[in-house]
Amino acid sequence: MNTKGKKVLPRYLRVLQGDGISYETLQSVLDGVDEAGWSTQDLVFGSGGALLQKVDRDTQKCAFKCSFAVIDDKPVTVLLLAVINMVLRAL
Repeated sequence: MNTKGKKVLPRYLRVLQGDGISYETLQSVLDGVDEAGWSTQDLVFGSGGALLQKVDRDTQKCAFKCSFAVIDDKPVTVLLLAVINMVLRAL
């Protein structure tokens, strides 16, 4: 709990929301978190296309995905294994 009596996440954990965020939806997300008794101090909002210029992967017909990372100075391949949707796996 913080000084305002709101629940907080452990120091090592935060919430990042970027998909579907716009100036019109941002306040409703903050209000919902507050009404549920959680502090908004643990939230971070990404700059999704709606915040910048109302473009997204559907309007631009492309998407950028992470495929490589460096963790503890070691290269790591990042990939999505589509085990639930076999149609996606075939692509």
